Amino acid sequence: MLGLGHVDGSTHRMYGGPNSVTELQDGDRAGLAVLGSGACVPQLPPGNGSNPGDGF
Repeated sequence: MLGLGHVDGSTHRMYGGPNSVTELQDGDRAGLAVLGSGACVPQLPPGNGSNPGDGF
């Protein structure tokens, strides 16, 4: 489960509105790197990723 939100820059994949960006940009990667640097939280509920929000 990731907690990366939307950004204001329309040139980024994680922009909250419509755009034509299909690949991660430097800002997107920086946000993911910050998330990836944290500790694992094993007590999250198990999920298989087939349903949005199912804990995977």
